[in-house]
Amino acid sequence: MEALAFSVGAPVPSGYNSIKVRGITENRGANGAVNLPVPMTLNGERKYVTQMTVTKPPQRVAGKLNYLVPTLMKKFEYSFNFAAWKPIEKVDPETGEFVLENLPFAEGQNMIAVRAENAVGIKSHQLLKVVLNTIKEPCFYV
Repeated sequence: MEALAFSVGAPVPSGYNSIKVRGITENRGANGAVNLPVPMTLNGERKYVTQMTVTKPPQRVAGKLNYLVPTLMKKFEYSFNFAAWKPIEKVDPETGEFVLENLPFAEGQNMIAVRAENAVGIKSHQLLKVVLNTIKEPCFYV
């Protein structure tokens, strides 16, 4: 199984392999709390990712809710490829770490959206486009 981790210190559990990210699109700007880039560490450097390309479909996506008391969130949900919103239920109450497993990644573009509303009603969301390219690079001869 393959794992893709958004959080900085998320260890890859036994039975999973890490996925190498082939390319990223980065954007440090945020439009208020409307659409925040996904902060992650790649090759020891902090990146603010809006899109990434991978060569294997992840079986597990790990992330971290950065909120002081995760159990007080009014809403914490995800949508995969524009499907209906689903609650993210298994959030560690102390660290905010969560896992999305067995998302049906398809060849090409896939969209992970996460939205949250905290205890005082402040809303935010993050979008991450994951491009799955399992096809070998084309070779052209002239």
